[in-house]
Amino acid sequence: MKVITIKDIAQLANVSPSTVSRALKDHPDISSDLKIKIKGIADALNFKPNSFASNFRKQKSQLIGVIIPKFCNSFVPDVIFGITSVVNERNFQVIILPTNDDILKENEAIQKCCDYRVDGILMSLSVETSNVEHLKTADAYNIPVVIFDKAANTSNYHQVVINDRLMAEKCAQQLINEAASSGTNFASNENFLNYFKGLKIKVNNPPQASGTGGVFYFNINDPLSKMTIYYTQDSNKKRFDFLINSECADFNHVEVDNSGKPIANVIANHAAGQKEFYAQAFKTRAVVKMNGVKNLPSNIVIHKAQILLPIQYQMGATYGIPNELSASIRINNQLSGIGVFGIYDQSYKRYTIDARNYIQALIKGEITTDELLVSPRYFITGAERVIFNGQQTINKSKPKLIVTYTEF
Repeated sequence: MKVITIKDIAQLANVSPSTVSRALKDHPDISSDLKIKIKGIADALNFKPNSFASNFRKQKSQLIGVIIPKFCNSFVPDVIFGITSVVNERNFQVIILPTNDDILKENEAIQKCCDYRVDGILMSLSVETSNVEHLKTADAYNIPVVIFDKAANTSNYHQVVINDRLMAEKCAQQLINEAASSGTNFASNENFLNYFKGLKIKVNNPPQASGTGGVFYFNINDPLSKMTIYYTQDSNKKRFDFLINSECADFNHVEVDNSGKPIANVIANHAAGQKEFYAQAFKTRAVVKMNGVKNLPSNIVIHKAQILLPIQYQMGATYGIPNELSASIRINNQLSGIGVFGIYDQSYKRYTIDARNYIQALIKGEITTDELLVSPRYFITGAERVIFNGQQTINKSKPKLIVTYTEF
């Protein structure tokens, strides 16, 4: 299929390419009749403007670089969602570059942003970053930088940070005031849960790495464990106990032991995954390998490509299955999303992934890996697991890739 250009439209309209360009932009120098004629030809040919060429002429990439330490940071998905929501409304695209808290990779990420000539950089500094001298690389390209999350000792860049100490003091004072006021928020467990949803606790003791911890949900009727706040009020030393629900199970870090389980066999022997394979939040992503896709002709246009992943019905399972799957690929040993999610269909007991753009890019050679990694969408904040049917399953439904295309 030939890519339609402005020159093709100009030839059919018997005008110059510059006239076509101005007509498509509703330039006042072009008559209404000629605009209608040119736009009609463009619509008939399904013409799509070359945004890359347009941005090149404007010396704008319409790209924003987002540099983050790790995807597993509890607030990073929300930050990325917020950033993409705003920039997409303004016709910008986002490049996400994780550094794994490595200062060398942070340097590489900044250089990549400069190579791509991004229009701006939003970055959360790695734990190894002690100064921001390396940001001078972006300065040399006149690329504005905004630092978020971790504060830097500099006034040269805009920063979006939270005063953790002040917020902690305000939180503690609010709880103390509420407890001392004899208000109804502490009258019952239900009232308290409506008032105070939870608390993220970070620890700094030798058995755990600094900064790790969990999100705990409280039940003031459970005496098995508690957190005590000691404070002074009107020169009198006081204490207040928060009792922690012994049944709480939602944490931002979970250790999963697969030893002796069927999943351990699949990890050790990939051939075992032909019968069934697994995805588990916090621990395991499933690999879906599409053998033969690269053997499709290179001169095709993909109209539709669906990956169907049937699952086993998990009766009596402690943890449910997710409504959505995350789909990603591994590039240079880094995970990169393909921009779509697998949607669960309860009636068919399967997930459907719209893989049209991914398969098209694979055939064009823009992407080289034919291994798709799937996992529960909320990989680090949920507890779902999925058991997929393999190609040699004894169950009725098997995984499929259905591709509809036209060869030209």
